[in-house]
Amino acid sequence: MLFINIQFHCKHVAVPGTFNNVIKTPGRGRKEKSEVRRLLKKETLVLDLRIVLLGQTGSGKSVAGNTILGREAFEESVTKHCEMKRGEVEGRNISVIDTPGLNNPSLTEKQLKTEMEKAISLSAPGPHVFLLVIWLETFTNEEHEIAKQIKELFGEDALKFTMVLFTGREKMSKSQWKDFVQNAETQELVCDCGDFWHVINSKAEISPTQITELLQKIENMVERNNGQHRTNERCQRREKERIRQEEEKQRREEERKREMEEVRRREVERRMEEERMREEERRRELERRREEERRRQDERRRKLERKREDERRREDERRRDFF
Repeated sequence: MLFINIQFHCKHVAVPGTFNNVIKTPGRGRKEKSEVRRLLKKETLVLDLRIVLLGQTGSGKSVAGNTILGREAFEESVTKHCEMKRGEVEGRNISVIDTPGLNNPSLTEKQLKTEMEKAISLSAPGPHVFLLVIWLETFTNEEHEIAKQIKELFGEDALKFTMVLFTGREKMSKSQWKDFVQNAETQELVCDCGDFWHVINSKAEISPTQITELLQKIENMVERNNGQHRTNERCQRREKERIRQEEEKQRREEERKREMEEVRRREVERRMEEERMREEERRRELERRREEERRRQDERRRKLERKREDERRREDERRRDFF
């Protein structure tokens, strides 16, 4: 890349390589290479880096995520749900969270907010940077309103942690790029994001140096934010509430299971008691029958004895009559 100076009236303090320093044009190849070498030599500040990708539908968020991780981690289609992938890049452990487009027509406002809260949860304890991906060929002046949408979704200070990533640089001529950079809406968007920005080519044209520079600029942002990551109290409260509700749901489910187990236990005990009673009844019935059988046998025995006794008496009488 080749650069020349250009001035912007951002309220934020510029850092090397940011939007109020450079645009593409011939004449400063040596200085640009020197800047790249400086970035490459700079000590890595963040070893565990968490990046949340934001942008409109079709802006190339998934492509950017794959490029940063150096592999096909995300499916390059319309993203409907948040997804996190990890990888090691240039000595850093990087977590990249892909998100649905901020203008995704298939999501309601409530669903979009839920997905953004999920993105914060996936990046716990919080992202170091919201990387706002913008495809240069589809950028419109209205797109600067996206900064307002980010603040509505993540809080007023979210832009402190937001960097603009323009993609598809090689699709523009030098004069088109210069006009784009000088566009008031472009400047406003970049200045809203603390003058942190980066530009890369399309997927097939991206060079490793562009990713190295991007990661170093992210570290510059982290350094400016005193090494802190983004925390969203509202999202954290909602996440805590979600966790509380999940725990309450689990507690109720466990209580329901215990109650069901108790019901089953009591049912088993009831059936066992009924079976015991039936068994006791059968035992008593058996004893009753045995007792009746003994009485009948006793009765038959007594009858037989009486019969024998009667027989003996008759025999005795016959004998006496005979003599």
